[in-house]
Order: sequence, then C-alpha cells, then structure tokens
Amino acid sequence: TAFNKRLKKSLQDLNLDVLVLIGGNGSLSLAHLYREIYSGLQLICIPKTIDMDVPLTDKTIGFDTAVQQLVSYCDQLLMTAHSHHRWFVVQTMGRDCGNLALNAGVAIGADAVLIPEIKFDVNNLIKHIKQSRRDYGIIMVSEGISIRGHSGRAADMISRELTKADIPNRTAFPEHIQRAGDTVATDRILAAGFVDAAFHAIDSGETFVMTVLQNGEYKTVSLDEFFKSG
Repeated sequence: TAFNKRLKKSLQDLNLDVLVLIGGNGSLSLAHLYREIYSGLQLICIPKTIDMDVPLTDKTIGFDTAVQQLVSYCDQLLMTAHSHHRWFVVQTMGRDCGNLALNAGVAIGADAVLIPEIKFDVNNLIKHIKQSRRDYGIIMVSEGISIRGHSGRAADMISRELTKADIPNRTAFPEHIQRAGDTVATDRILAAGFVDAAFHAIDSGETFVMTVLQNGEYKTVSLDEFFKSG
C-alpha cells in the first residue's frame, strides 16, 4: 500500500541499522505480514501486552502490573460489596484471552472466574452463588466471554442473569486502570531480561526475531515461528 511505501522510505531516510519493535500480538503479527517494510535492517521484537496472549513466551511485559492493578481495585471494591450486601461483576480486559481475569480472580479469591477458554453454564453459576455462605463477593469475567442469546458487554450479560435470579449485584469496569499504575518489580525484571536478549540478538546479527521467556530462560524465536503458533 501507499502507507507501507511511505513507512519504508521513512525508515530508510533515518538510516537505521536496527529497529526494536515493542508491542502485542497485533503489532508483532503486522511486522511479520509486512516484513518488506523492514528489509535492509535488523528487526528485533519485544512482547509487551497486558493480555498475555502472545504465543511462545511465558510472560509479556505489563501483565503482572495489570494483574496487580486489578487486585488493588477489587480489594477496595470488596468493602462496598460487603457493606451493601451485593455481588459485583468485574469485567477485565484481555480480548479473547482469559489470562488477566484468571490470574486476578485467583489472587483476590473471586467466587467465580469466567473466561473464553472454558465453557460455563450460567445456571450453575447462579446455583453456586446462591449456595454461598455470603451475600456478597466478586465474579470476575473476561471481556471475551459470550452467552448464547445475549449481546453486549460481558459483565452486563452476567449481571442480567443474576438480577433475574434475584441476586443483588452491580457491574464494575476498571477499564484503563488496568493499563496504568506503578510498574511492579517482576515486570521491570522481565523487561530487563528481554532487553538483554535483544542486545545479544543484535550482536549476533539476528533479524525478524522475538524475545521470549521460556522455562526461566531469555532467548529469541523467529517471527515465522511466532506467527505459526498464533
């Protein structure tokens, strides 16, 4: 396209030897699809996304911080849930990946965690809540879940079903709070490890690769391998 040609020319005008691309699944996939844009220079990619939906790496930069933000948010939400005797349906980001909801849900002790990867029955959820010894709590839902016969936001769909079952509830949408806040130490360490792997790749003359963390080891994999695994 005309845009791709302009981008390639701009990179050539900058006279770069190496470009380090930092981003999530979309950014890395586009880099693979439009690799002609980056011909003539080394391209090293570093995975950074709170969704943690990039294949081949055990962690992505930003995920741990987003989980911590959700935990802090829900810890405070629980005070209102307790005092007002109601359930809160908290919707997380994550697109079609439930890692964010699952990890944050486990960390806060959510009464239920609903994610796209695992099928669930709303009737079983209602039964579970009604059998609970408490009249308050948190139901964590990933934005990517779906319910047959329903449309709209994930939390709203679950909330409607709870209301029909006479379970007092409210929805909560932390939205971009998940993407902000002080970076936790594990994310900083992860970023340092990725940068070290990127420098080694540059020194070794590698190109069209992505840094990954696999079984405690920082290394690189080809973008072709990443794309085939997506």
